[in-house]
Amino acid sequence: MADALDSPVSKSSLRGSETILVVDDEEVVRNFCSSVLTRSGYNVLAAEDGHCALEMSKVLRDPVHLALLDVQMPSMSGPELLVALLECLVPRNLAIRFILMSGCTDPGMVDLAHPQQTSYSFLQKPFTSSDLLEMVRRELDGTQYQAKASAKLKTKI
Repeated sequence: MADALDSPVSKSSLRGSETILVVDDEEVVRNFCSSVLTRSGYNVLAAEDGHCALEMSKVLRDPVHLALLDVQMPSMSGPELLVALLECLVPRNLAIRFILMSGCTDPGMVDLAHPQQTSYSFLQKPFTSSDLLEMVRRELDGTQYQAKASAKLKTKI
């Protein structure tokens, strides 16, 4: 993961003030994402696994606008956490968007058998701070991310 902002998109257009939940079992990735997002004005909540993220989301009063989830984590995968977060937040009328990230290159789709037909974006690791900020901003703004490294990933939950 490079730290340079190397995108042709304006740095100021990638800033925000929304709350983002970052969940990754790898401390270096979690810290990188948290640091990049915090420096760009976002309020960041970080968790080392799905169970910590769920506990955090149960006590939050303010909305989490976006969850950035690692696909492969011990005890609860990113897709499993996505479904659990929906079950926790949707009944409380808290809308949330999702980005799944992984270093796995297995092509295909993440199977999210959930009645709400949840959409998400996928961020291929390794990624630069520009890749991260651009995808986050586009997901929050409701536009599709068309990065050269974007792909879908096959897993089963």
